[in-house]
Amino acid sequence: MKAADKGMTAAFGVLVNTTGSAITVASAVTPASPKVELHEVADSGGEAKMRPVQGASPSPPAAGWSSSPAATTSC
Repeated sequence: MKAADKGMTAAFGVLVNTTGSAITVASAVTPASPKVELHEVADSGGEAKMRPVQGASPSPPAAGWSSSPAATTSC
């Protein structure tokens, strides 16, 4: 978890798909907050910007992704 100066908190983690099938991450929930949003880092004019994930994030079998304050990457 990373608390901002005001108005929001961020959480980062690792998701690993250990199944033999592709999965789709469409949303997240936590008892720590009434609202959860999924964001990604995207290039905007040569500058990295956070933006809400549009739709869902697919994860192929035996793969996953990790998130950090700097980026979201496949693993």
